[in-house]
Amino acid sequence: MEKAKPTISSLGADEVRVLKELKCTILRFLDEQGIREPEELVKGTLLLFVHWLKQHPSLSYSTASAQFRGLRPFFIQMSKHEKVSCEFVPPKNAFPKASSLQSASLGYDK
Repeated sequence: MEKAKPTISSLGADEVRVLKELKCTILRFLDEQGIREPEELVKGTLLLFVHWLKQHPSLSYSTASAQFRGLRPFFIQMSKHEKVSCEFVPPKNAFPKASSLQSASLGYDK
């Protein structure tokens, strides 16, 4: 039996908020780059987005990586659109060693 794909209505409020924030990130990037048409979405667009995330002053490397991973299914779906380049596929390992940079949150023990 195939597992049902989640829909917006089946997600919790926190999950929907995170999804909206992720989409706002890519839309902000596209706006800053002046990208307005689906035909402009090419492999180079995603590489530039990775660089933009890495250079973003308010994002740590691991946070930028998590945001990119969260958008991966969105990019794959976008690449299936007839006007978007078939090369618009997220690069593999765009954020090397990002998972090893995560640290446990140290609590207050005093």
